Amino acid sequence: MRAVLAAFALVLALPAASASAAGPDEVCDLHFSGGAILPAVPVAKTVAAQATGLANRDDAGPGLLFSWPKAEPRVFWMRDTHFPLTVGFFGADGVLFAQANMQPMTDTYHFSVSPAADALELAQGQFERHGFRIASKIFFCKCPPAPKNPPKGGGQKKKKKKKKTPLPFFFLPRGRGGGRPPPPPPKTQPKKP
Repeated sequence: MRAVLAAFALVLALPAASASAAGPDEVCDLHFSGGAILPAVPVAKTVAAQATGLANRDDAGPGLLFSWPKAEPRVFWMRDTHFPLTVGFFGADGVLFAQANMQPMTDTYHFSVSPAADALELAQGQFERHGFRIASKIFFCKCPPAPKNPPKGGGQKKKKKKKKTPLPFFFLPRGRGGGRPPPPPPKTQPKKP
């Protein structure tokens, strides 16, 4: 019985370990209408990077751009995020159509309402500081290639391919799309007749 419980605990811990190790997939310079530029903004494209978001950090830094190949309704919340953020939702055309201020350490859902292809999280006040308003547009997203580090020792060495560990089925995005997967529903005790 203990072995079964230990195995179950390991399976439950896997998504958290995968998500906490996930960093941004790339870093891009975002160019907006009105001439504003946000340099070196991390971009989260994978499920693991999106599930982690800006959680468990000390500050928002340059923010985080969530990007998906298809525009769908999205939902965000602030579990394990220690500072207030604003999320802006962008349609497939790059136009900002909604914003939501989010308070730290809450599970309050913030829905995009309309389909979003991108969402940008910035520290609260940064949207206003940069002049981003509803109908602002991301015109250009420049993502320089990651630097290639030459192998040490001077010789050409073949890199071993790392096996990708698939995430458990319960960690995949839910039907609403979404930035981060929704938190589990609250546990309730069944009513006794």
